Amino acid sequence: MVPTFARKRLFGYTSMIYAMAAIGVVSFIVWAHPMFATGMPVTGQLFFMYATMLVAVPTGVKVFNWITTMWRGSMTLEMPMLFAVGFIFVFSVGGFSGLILSVVPLDIQVHNTYYVVAHFHYVLVAGSLFGMFAGFYYRAPEWTGVMIPERRGQIHFWTSMLSFNIGFFPMHFLGLAAMPRRYTDYAVQFTDLHLWASRGAGVGGTVAAAVPRG
Repeated sequence: MVPTFARKRLFGYTSMIYAMAAIGVVSFIVWAHPMFATGMPVTGQLFFMYATMLVAVPTGVKVFNWITTMWRGSMTLEMPMLFAVGFIFVFSVGGFSGLILSVVPLDIQVHNTYYVVAHFHYVLVAGSLFGMFAGFYYRAPEWTGVMIPERRGQIHFWTSMLSFNIGFFPMHFLGLAAMPRRYTDYAVQFTDLHLWASRGAGVGGTVAAAVPRG
C-alpha cells in the first residue's frame, strides 16, 4: 500500500526481503525476553537481551524503507494509506519501548507494570488492527463492488488514532511510576491518568467494533 499511494517503487526491496527473513529467524531466539525477572541465570539474560536488541536492526530497516518510499513521492492520503501511516507510527512507538524493555535492569524495574501493557498494545494490538483496517479499506471495494465513503473512513481513522493514543500512551507514565498491572485499585495520584486511559480505551474499543461499511 505504501508504494501504491506514494506512487513510487518500494525503496530497498531486496533489503526489505532480507529484513523480513531476519525477523522471522531471530524471533525464534527471543522467546524468554518477558522472563528476565524470573531468576534466569545472567548468561541467559545477556543472550536474550542481545537477541532482542538484534530484532531492532531489521525492523529499523523496514521502517526506514517505508519512510524513504514515501519521501518525495506523489503521495495521497486515502483511507488505506492513512491506516498504513498510522500503523508505521504506532508500531515505531511500540518498537522503541520494546528496545527499552530489552535491557535487563530496566525490564526488571518495570516488569509487570503498565509500561509493559502500553508496549504490548502499541506493538500487537495497534499494529495488527491498523494493518487490518488498511487492508480492509484497500480491498473492500473489490470484495463488495461499493466504494466506502471517504469522509466516514477519515472519521474512523482519526477517532481510532486519537482514542488509542489517549488510551495507552499514559500507561507508559503509569508504569514508570510503578503502577502494577492486573490491579483493580490504585493510589489517588494515578487517578487522572487512569481516567484518560479508560476514556481512550472505551472510545477506541467502540470504534474498532463498528468498522464503517459502504
